[in-house]
Amino acid sequence: MKNYIILFCLALFFGCEKIPSGVVENTESSFQVLDVSAPIGFSYSSADSSFMVALRLSSGSDVQSLWADLYSPDNKQLNNSPITLSDNGLAANGDSQKGDNVFSGRISFSRNYSNGRYRIDYFVLTRDGISRKVAESSLTYDNKQTDYPPVLSNLVMPDSVNAADMFIFTVRVSDPNGLSDIKRVSFKFIRKEDNSVSGSADMWDDGNLQFHGDSVANDGIYSFKNSFTAETAGKTREFIFQAADKSDSLSNILTHNIYVK
Repeated sequence: MKNYIILFCLALFFGCEKIPSGVVENTESSFQVLDVSAPIGFSYSSADSSFMVALRLSSGSDVQSLWADLYSPDNKQLNNSPITLSDNGLAANGDSQKGDNVFSGRISFSRNYSNGRYRIDYFVLTRDGISRKVAESSLTYDNKQTDYPPVLSNLVMPDSVNAADMFIFTVRVSDPNGLSDIKRVSFKFIRKEDNSVSGSADMWDDGNLQFHGDSVANDGIYSFKNSFTAETAGKTREFIFQAADKSDSLSNILTHNIYVK
C-alpha cells in the first residue's frame, strides 16, 4: 500500500518561523520549501514498482533544476543519475499541473532491494549556480519476498595462538535475499575454565586490513583482528559465531576453540 504523508508549513515566504518536518534548509532566498510529499511505506508490486514524490515551493522562478537521491538502509546511494523532479504537468513523472510550483518525480524500487528504511534527499540548483540539499524523507520498504535467514560457513581460525600475538579470523556469510540484507556478523567468546562469557564483538567486511583484518570490502567474508593478554596463556577460549539479517532472522551457529599458549 502506498501511504503518503504531506508535510505543511503554513507561514508565507520569509515568514516561516517553524520549518516543516522533512525540510532541512529554509534560508532566506527567492523560494522556500512549503510541502514534502512522499510515501512513508511502499510494497513492491510487479504491476507498479514506482511511487511519486513532490516538493511544493513558494516560487519556482529562480529554480534551474530540482532532483532527488535515494539511499539504502546502510546509507549507500542507489541511483546512478539524479532523479529529476519537474513542474511540467506531465503525468509520466507524476506532475499534475504545469507552473504550480509543485515539482514531482517518480522513484522506482527493485525487488532486489532489501527490506528496511530508505532515505530520500532533495536538492535544488538555483539559476545563480548554487545547489543545496533542501529536504529529506524516509520510507519503509517491503520487497514482498520470503525472508530467508543468513548462513555462516568457511570459518577460518587457528586452533592455538601465542599470548599477545595478533591473529586474524574470518567467516563467510551468505543470504538468499542478498548480502545487502545482512545486518551484522558477530561473535562472543567464553572462558572454558568457568564457562562465563568473556566478551563479544561485531566482525567486519569493510576492506580495512590494517585495523579489522579484512582484505576485500563487501565480499561476504567477515574478518576480525584479535590478540590475547599474557594472563590468558594456558587457557582455552570458545568462540561462538552468528549472523543476523535486517529482519533480525538469525543464522546457524558456528563454534571454535582456541588454546592460548
